[in-house]
Amino acid sequence: MSEVKVDTISERTAANGVAVDGVTIKDSGLTIPSGGTLTIASGATIANSGTATGLGGLIPISETATSSDAANIDIVFPSPTSYNNYKIEFENLNVATTNTYIIMEFSEDSGSSFITTSNYWNVMIGGSTTTHASLMREDITVQSNATYPVTFALELHNINCEGASSVWWKTFGTFVCYANGLMYDVNALGRYAPNNAINALRIHSTSGDIKSGLRYKIYGVVDV
Repeated sequence: MSEVKVDTISERTAANGVAVDGVTIKDSGLTIPSGGTLTIASGATIANSGTATGLGGLIPISETATSSDAANIDIVFPSPTSYNNYKIEFENLNVATTNTYIIMEFSEDSGSSFITTSNYWNVMIGGSTTTHASLMREDITVQSNATYPVTFALELHNINCEGASSVWWKTFGTFVCYANGLMYDVNALGRYAPNNAINALRIHSTSGDIKSGLRYKIYGVVDV
């Protein structure tokens, strides 16, 4: 078998690029021809530090697991300017104190401070302004029990305020009520009126810590 070792391969004809078995390398780009397949082997990882375009759907960005109780869960968006919409999946979110509920606040300065003024509109609760975004009905408190953690997904839309000075959010999932032990849907939605694009969020309980063992996954949402 022959082997060629070189440091640089340059195109012979200007603007044509270099073709290797049907795959074209040109101007720092790689083009897979129509009908071709780019195969990622088992155990391999695609690490995206740039902008994904033309893919559509959810782009996995990061996954985090907490190992200790915390008063706040602060999440700084890894690529705030690359995506205008995000989805965050929360698993095993549990409060340390009974008779509490879970709320969220946004940041416009990458987590240096969080907005606690009346910029939030919780549609499912009443439609009036409040100082936080409720992630569930505030008249139903969360169970504090390792057996019944909260599992839900959070969707954030228009975080860069493109075309409208509003960020929309909604949640869906399940939790168990402290007062009666019944299971409820985590279905809430609302609007945030920002001064600037948001680039971080904080989740916490109205009293006490968030228990360890929380796992959350962040996805960027890309339009086709």
